Amino acid sequence: METARARNAALDGLRAVALVRVMTWHATGWPVTTWIVASVPAMFVVTGFLLAQSATDTPTASVISSRLRRLYPPYLLYAATVLVVTRLDGSPRGPLVDFIIPLRTPRSDVASGWLTTPLWYLSAYLWILILAPLILPGVRRSTVATLSVLLAGLAWTSLAGVEPGTTGWIAADVLLYGSCTAAGMVLQQRGMPRRAVLLAVAGVSAAVAVAWSSWRPPLDSVVNNDHVLHLLVGASWTALLLTLPALLEWIAGFGPARIITRSSLTVYLWHSFVAWSAWIAMPSAVDETWRAACALTATLLAAPVIASILGPFENVATGRRPSSTRRVILALSPAPLIIATVAFGAVDLGATVTDQPLPPSAAPVVVPVPVDRTVTDFIRSRSPDDRSLPIAELQQLLERHNSRIGLGGLRAVVITADGRRWSGGTAEMDDDYERSAIGSLTKTFTTSIIMQEVARGTIKMDDPIGDLGIGFGKPQLTVRQLLTHTSGIAKVTENKALLEDGTPVEEVVLWAGRKPLDFSPGSRVKYSTTGFAVLGIHLENVTGRTFEDLVEERIAQPYGYDLGYFRSRYRSIGFATGGILVNMDDLADWIRRYVRDRSTPGGLWAWDFRGTTGIGIHSYCPCEGRKSTALGHMGGRTFATVDADGTVVVIDSRGILVLENYESTQSLAQELRLLAGGGVKRLVP
Repeated sequence: METARARNAALDGLRAVALVRVMTWHATGWPVTTWIVASVPAMFVVTGFLLAQSATDTPTASVISSRLRRLYPPYLLYAATVLVVTRLDGSPRGPLVDFIIPLRTPRSDVASGWLTTPLWYLSAYLWILILAPLILPGVRRSTVATLSVLLAGLAWTSLAGVEPGTTGWIAADVLLYGSCTAAGMVLQQRGMPRRAVLLAVAGVSAAVAVAWSSWRPPLDSVVNNDHVLHLLVGASWTALLLTLPALLEWIAGFGPARIITRSSLTVYLWHSFVAWSAWIAMPSAVDETWRAACALTATLLAAPVIASILGPFENVATGRRPSSTRRVILALSPAPLIIATVAFGAVDLGATVTDQPLPPSAAPVVVPVPVDRTVTDFIRSRSPDDRSLPIAELQQLLERHNSRIGLGGLRAVVITADGRRWSGGTAEMDDDYERSAIGSLTKTFTTSIIMQEVARGTIKMDDPIGDLGIGFGKPQLTVRQLLTHTSGIAKVTENKALLEDGTPVEEVVLWAGRKPLDFSPGSRVKYSTTGFAVLGIHLENVTGRTFEDLVEERIAQPYGYDLGYFRSRYRSIGFATGGILVNMDDLADWIRRYVRDRSTPGGLWAWDFRGTTGIGIHSYCPCEGRKSTALGHMGGRTFATVDADGTVVVIDSRGILVLENYESTQSLAQELRLLAGGGVKRLVP
């Protein structure tokens, strides 16, 4: 049996190992790293041990109060910095109350979500502190019963398939990390088990983890995406590492490790900002693996520096402490620098870095879309054998959303995989055969023809496009960069005069060619309407045909579509970036071919949806990564999607759907899919 002092040193070493693994996963985005150590369960084992140790001679309420006092100052500094940067950048964010009391994960889209996505750990930690007065007495009175209740609840929520962001998902987090916390409390009360017991726990947990992952493979091969698997992998590694107390004690005594473990919360809060900044700073020409390795190196080297500068503010009991004034000055020092950097435009926190890993998260990568309770109640009330489309409910859904969002008119078409069709509209626009100006959905037609020319060898994705024969000022840009919105070309919306009816497309392109690029081509992703105007002219130069003739000959005529075309009308460039008009049924057929069947008159496509989260060349969707509920594209007033069940939904309005009403539009589409019998399976491109 080890002494209490040795066990503390070993647990400090365990926490250091867990922190390094967290930084590795967040900096690289390599799924394989999540199978090593499973750091968050390990950190909660340490948390449980320390809570129980402190509560041996101090009232539990005082222990919890002390932890909260240490949690909030560094957290509120970080949250305030993120809020200011979010406001300066103009990025969307979640409710303010979540930043003040993070019982749910605070959300901001700034820096592609990197600055807030990891804060789910803070949310879980806060819940554990709140529930500690229940867990600790339970462990003391009946360890087996307490662990059994927590583990049974965890298994139930996992098998029930709870979605991230929901109350069920938060409950699963609490049950998972509550189990780990209870295990740490058991270690403190009963002492460290013998080495043979720890090895047995490690072996059994690993074996069950292999079986569980074979039965229920985690999304994107990330252990964190399955609560039960996360617990099993965490238990296996934690038990294995605890069989090596001498190694853990050596790690705990190593200088940099000692610094970061004494300020673990501070390091956790700020390291993702360092990792994201490292990705931003590196040239796009650097291979993705090397970029990840460099980001990881920068993050690990920065961790002790972060801890040294900001650590005192965390009020870690390390003996000698700086004065309160000095702690505040030290802690606040990075915030003005970050805010000023964003305010003066030195860093574009709204951009997504090419090839950058997705923001770190413990949750599955499919983002839940809010669904009205009346829809779910109706679905539950229906007989499983009822295959009819609920016409009255679908129409009521349109009316409700039109009134709620204030679109001034709304219509929709729903077509199921077996050919059942429903269409409807509000009183302001009820003719589903009237052609719609589909805006940016035009880009899907443009992309299809571009890829046909690539297959023929007349266009090469990575060759410079040249001056387009009109003196275009950015001849170095490539087709790939323009297609994937990584060119950095200026947005036409910066010059409203160019949107006036009758403005030649060439004038728009020449204006963009004279403007400085927003960033180095290929280094970031920023949606650009202008880029597709450039592609349209390039396509015409290569083929010797007008864009409209190409679409008519290669798509409209083979499929029997009734299309219309325009350039420089309706305060839009039109043309290859937004100049097609199409009726709802034809659009539904096209989006099914383009996204689900991945076929065009040129043959099958091997689509790659990586990086198309939210705004992307191939999809607007409630998704991140490679799995989603549905995929499609949005174009101003029109939205077209198809789900894994084959249900196609097309929505058209008199108001604007893009950005301002994005989440509401996604909810409407998902509710229409559910009423039609779809919207449940995951679509895997």
